[in-house]
Amino acid sequence: PIVAGAQIHRGGPVVLVQLCNEIAMIHWLHKAADLHPRVTGMYRDFLREKYGSVADLNSAYGSGHASWEEIEQPEGDVSEKSLPRFFDWALFYRRYYAAYFGRLHDLARERGITVPLSANIPQFYDYDVRGRGVYSPMTTSLFRDFPEKAPRTIFGGAYQLRRMDFENFHDIPMATEVIRMLDRSVPSICAELQTGIMRDRPRLYPQDVDLNLAASLAHGLDGVNCYMFSAGRNLPGMGAFGSTHDWQAPVSLDGAVKPHFEPIRRWGAWLNKHGESLALTRKVPDLALGFYLPYYATEYFRGEWTARVEALRTGHFYDGIARLIQLAGYNFAAADLMKDGLDTLLKFRSLCVHSIGLMDARTQDKLAEFVRRGGNLLIGPAMPRRDLSGKKCENLLKSLHVSARQAGRTETVRWREGECWVESLFDVFDPGPYRTVLKTASGRACAVAGRSGPGRWLAYGFPVPPLFDYQVGMVREWLRALEIEPRVRIEPWDAQAVLRWGNGRGFLFIFNYHDVPMEGRVAVRLKEFAGTPYRAAFRLDRRSCRAVALRRIGNKIVGEGFK
Repeated sequence: PIVAGAQIHRGGPVVLVQLCNEIAMIHWLHKAADLHPRVTGMYRDFLREKYGSVADLNSAYGSGHASWEEIEQPEGDVSEKSLPRFFDWALFYRRYYAAYFGRLHDLARERGITVPLSANIPQFYDYDVRGRGVYSPMTTSLFRDFPEKAPRTIFGGAYQLRRMDFENFHDIPMATEVIRMLDRSVPSICAELQTGIMRDRPRLYPQDVDLNLAASLAHGLDGVNCYMFSAGRNLPGMGAFGSTHDWQAPVSLDGAVKPHFEPIRRWGAWLNKHGESLALTRKVPDLALGFYLPYYATEYFRGEWTARVEALRTGHFYDGIARLIQLAGYNFAAADLMKDGLDTLLKFRSLCVHSIGLMDARTQDKLAEFVRRGGNLLIGPAMPRRDLSGKKCENLLKSLHVSARQAGRTETVRWREGECWVESLFDVFDPGPYRTVLKTASGRACAVAGRSGPGRWLAYGFPVPPLFDYQVGMVREWLRALEIEPRVRIEPWDAQAVLRWGNGRGFLFIFNYHDVPMEGRVAVRLKEFAGTPYRAAFRLDRRSCRAVALRRIGNKIVGEGFK
């Protein structure tokens, strides 16, 4: 009742209400599912709805259940043979958490809360001096069914990067895009944008806050909330870490401000000036990363298979090809390969898909049709050859009229007359009539490209963790072979630039994530605008960002000055 009476349309300050906090965080951190008998009953109801009969479930699982009452939540290690059963279990928990939040949503509405409601998603994990978002696709997927139970919910992440620099800058676009993937019809926010840290180490510096704020805005967020902003003191016995609740907040317990208060003040002033215009723009992506849920729905999974899948999706995709795409000067969106329809995928025009060799027939068929209808597909490092039950399924390969097999040994890869280091070799191809893009040292094709109708595809058969700068050039060549061109071009290559645009106006953000100053040039060219592009020279201090407001005037895009 207090919150309801303080909403903005009743003269109060409340514009948004968050229900609960970081739902499922404790569960996935401890791989601890809810084994209460009532929840197990809900799980059985979920399976009954999906399969209809115990006989059909037994056929899918290779099990011998006599009745629904015999079925318990899965235990033990996951294997490729047991994956269908465990994946259904993961799908159930997405329904389970959505039902929980939906109940909170209904209770809030019944009690007079009419402002938008939000859900805060746990995303970052402390590694060393940095926080990382490598779990964000997985944890965000736990909220996948929320829009069905609580329409128009605004989703927000928790961006706790600690130190932000060239090694983890791609965590911001990744975390932001998987949030937007949940529901593109509503704004996306950051509910906990790091302006404080849970402890006094590592020390938080103004550059960390500055880059976090700038990158979050640049990559498409519509709102940011500083956390923590002011320090406090806990009542006796209430503090998990003692009585002081400082968390390196920019406003200290005595009201004094710390050095990292200044970037908050500056970006706040910038948003007061440009926020209304910024809200009417959207980030301009050059392609989309395709996320396949079975590779990410592993929050409760255990065992060797799970460890392998998690290592592949982090090292070969998140910190591999996805990071290299960003380093090559391309900005990406995110697509849910199982949930998004073909028309949605075609709007992105180009997809990069991480495949480990397992993929259901329906998704393979969707990717094949995507290419046939004019889409561009970059896929690797192991082409889909089996479905989720381990049975042979080569629908995508057959549609592309190319054959692939797992390499019998690890080899180096030949690129530009030199040898490239690879972690392992997954696939080699019989290219047939198609172009061989790369060969192994022994002459076997390990990357091939071709066309299927008006669409283009390029398949690569080896992982590319970004350990060497030449890999950026290699990935850039792959994207150009698919005729994917970036809207923003920047030099030097290890600077970053992001464009937000809408209704003839936009904002260009330029980043230096390094600990040395940087000079360079940037150009903006929009495909839907054939006029004179925007070009500018820039100089950036170490670990800093510049923002320039753009607008279309006649046949030109002009800038209104750097921040």
